[in-house]
Amino acid sequence: MDRAADIVTSYDEVGSCTLRQAYYRLVAAGLIPHTAPTYRRLSARLAQARREERFPELIDPLREVHAPPAWPDAGAFLRDAPDWFGLDRTAGQTTALYVACEKDTLRAQLTGWVDVLSPEVGAASAAGGGAAADGVGESLAAPGGESGVRG
Repeated sequence: MDRAADIVTSYDEVGSCTLRQAYYRLVAAGLIPHTAPTYRRLSARLAQARREERFPELIDPLREVHAPPAWPDAGAFLRDAPDWFGLDRTAGQTTALYVACEKDTLRAQLTGWVDVLSPEVGAASAAGGGAAADGVGESLAAPGGESGVRG
């Protein structure tokens, strides 16, 4: 349990990690076997420890509640507004950086890693024969331009 917590907190600069990432790191270190029952036991133990506030949070986008930002009053909004403002970094540029990944669980980490560059970060499953990834490429292509997304 302590080693798993060390692994999860080592990702603090980028937000956290997923249960699967922690599991594979433990497997790679030779601390647990690579079996489905071991994964299920680890999941159950870490879930219990999280409920008891004895283990750091893991990335779990399937259980994440997406809610629009809200403020208690106009004054609070005005204080926060400068942090929300941003110009379109790609306006007038012939090239723009976008980062895409197949798994949504990686989106949070990728955002943390490349945040200083401020690129758009998105996730698209390739499970449908690449159709979703192709859609990301089309949506990222500049009007009349070509997408750099390659499958």
